[in-house]
Amino acid sequence: MEPATVAPGPLSPGIAVASLVLLVITLLLLYLKPKSSIKSAKVELVRRASTAAEEDLSKPSVRILYGTQTGTAERFSKQLGNELRRKYGDGTLVEVVDIENYKAERRLPKERLVLFLMATYGDGEPTDNAADFYSWVCNEVEDVENGVKERHLEGVHYGVFGLGNKQYEHFNAVGKKMHTSMEALGATPVCGRGDGDDDDSIDDDFEKWCTELFAALDAQPELLGAAAVGGGSDTAAAYRVELLAAGSKAASPFPHGNGSSAHDPYWAVISEVRELHTAASGRSCVHVEIDISGNSQLKYETGDHLGMYARNSEQVVAGMAALLGLPLDTSFKLHTEGEGAR
Repeated sequence: MEPATVAPGPLSPGIAVASLVLLVITLLLLYLKPKSSIKSAKVELVRRASTAAEEDLSKPSVRILYGTQTGTAERFSKQLGNELRRKYGDGTLVEVVDIENYKAERRLPKERLVLFLMATYGDGEPTDNAADFYSWVCNEVEDVENGVKERHLEGVHYGVFGLGNKQYEHFNAVGKKMHTSMEALGATPVCGRGDGDDDDSIDDDFEKWCTELFAALDAQPELLGAAAVGGGSDTAAAYRVELLAAGSKAASPFPHGNGSSAHDPYWAVISEVRELHTAASGRSCVHVEIDISGNSQLKYETGDHLGMYARNSEQVVAGMAALLGLPLDTSFKLHTEGEGAR
């Protein structure tokens, strides 16, 4: 006797519809669950970011923006930032920002105090990292002058220190343009424009401008508040000196690389130096030839920049050692606030 078999028959309409609805619901749950999790994570991130922004707005702040080609404006900006932190303490937010990473259209109208350290490059042009910002500012000024837009930087206070070289025709053109542009957009200068001349003593120029800036901030405590107890306006950086044990290996003062960047310099030999102006001209322009034949990867193209590291003479080194009362073979590390050993 053969086992009985049951032939499958068609499902009833009610069962088919119920099965289809159950399948659709299951697929929807599987599809929506990860999206819901992602959405919750995004909401949480936005909430945290908003909270952080509110915390920043609860205290005075100053933004230091730099446009640099060889690193001087960046160095000055970080130096100024450290001094402002020391002067005002934790009660004031100090932020140093590469101007290329600054969202000007959104952030600039909301600033209380912004300081620009802007180098001029080439024939009166902005540096590579400042080109977009500079173009935006110039366009904004043009729109205001043509009546397309209203002045929208009222309430913003600013300061400008320009970096340039008086040997060039358009000395500090970018710094000068930034100063007049900010005023044209309704912002208020907190102090006079500073002009740093790399042909003379740009560090002294910067120190002079910082002195004027700090005096102006002291006279306007509503911008950053009162200076912290023990704060001052001395722009000299505070260092902690760590003397190393005798025989410690000294670090190389500068790296030796292939010349691809300022952080990877190639040590080349200066083969010729001669003055192109006569004594009667009152100006100086030096022709310098540099031997790069030892580096097959290093090529010079028109418009390239050259950074030079100066070496102290043996007399200067000996004099400094005598002044400090230390032997010439002393090794030490310098520590600055918020930075590692140097």
